[in-house]
Formats: sequence, C-alpha cells, structure tokens
Amino acid sequence: MCLAVYLASDQDLPLLAWEEHAPAFHVDVLKDTDEPVSAHFSWPHVRYLGAHTFCGCGFQAGEASEFGSLPPDQAQREQTLCQLAVYLEQRLRDGAHLQIFACWEGDQAKKPLERRRLAPANIGASEFWFHELELIDVSAL
Repeated sequence: MCLAVYLASDQDLPLLAWEEHAPAFHVDVLKDTDEPVSAHFSWPHVRYLGAHTFCGCGFQAGEASEFGSLPPDQAQREQTLCQLAVYLEQRLRDGAHLQIFACWEGDQAKKPLERRRLAPANIGASEFWFHELELIDVSAL
C-alpha cells in the first residue's frame, strides 16, 4: 500500500510531469479514485504530489538497514522533500493559500484525524514525515 499526498489551493497549481528516466518530485491531476479527497480541503484546486518513487512513499523516512544509519535512498528522499518545499514556497510567493492531505491509498474519503500548520522549510527538512490522515496548512509562518 502506498502513501497518497495531495495539495489544494485557491489558485490553479502548475503540473510537473513524471519522468521515468529521471524520477523526481512531480505534481499531477487527480485520478477518479482520488476525487473523494477534495472534500477535505478549503480550496478547489487539488493535485496529487508524487515523490521520486512515483507515489508518496518516497517522502517518508525508511528503516535503518545494514547500509548504515540511513536507508540507501535517503539522499533521494531529502532531494525530493527539498523540491516539494521549493514548489510550495513558489506558490506562497504567488499569493496562494495551500493545504496538504496525506493518507494511505484507498483512504481518500476518510476524514483528517490531525491538523498542523507548517512552513515549506519545515516540510523540506530531513526529519520531516507525513502523518496518516493529516491535514497541513502551509504558510510562511
């Protein structure tokens, strides 16, 4: 099961295409199965956020392994979080209001259980991770 991460705004959100030959942060339109998530947001423009893993799992920290204290893809994860933070900062500079919702695939209709207010820099930090069924208000703080 994968983590699904969504971004909503009061302004249209630019898409960033997924490139299979160069996996990275991307922003996509919602699929039909994603539509129930729209009910959780205050804003009408909703996009799917994907990491270098294609789904949202790449935003999350992995388990420590025999490779040392960080999982092998930690550098990619940190780069993906940084790209997400830059994207959010750009939207805020454009005057957008932003909210993020994270859930497991299949749980798009479940209501948020937790709410936080974070700046893009908090989201781009290496220790950041999304909580299940969490709604984040993104602001410059």
